[in-house]
Amino acid sequence: MFLDTLVGTGHTPSRSVARGEAVQAVETAMADLPEPYRKALRLVHIEGRSLAYAAQQMGRTERSIQGLCRRGLKLMQQCMAGASNFFSSTG
Repeated sequence: MFLDTLVGTGHTPSRSVARGEAVQAVETAMADLPEPYRKALRLVHIEGRSLAYAAQQMGRTERSIQGLCRRGLKLMQQCMAGASNFFSSTG
């Protein structure tokens, strides 16, 4: 799951709190994204759909969807950088 990559899995109290905070941070950051980024990220990373499926749904190429996801994640990192350390910088 998308959030598992942010805070890991587990059922300790601190993990539960971190997961709740991560959910809120992701929802806030996603709400601030332009619609194409938000839709591509939702389809591919949250719903687990393929690039081909997302491309068909959005009327774009798979390469375009990859770009939207990459730029969307980068924008989310920038949005969240001041408020949390859920995302680390990755090339």
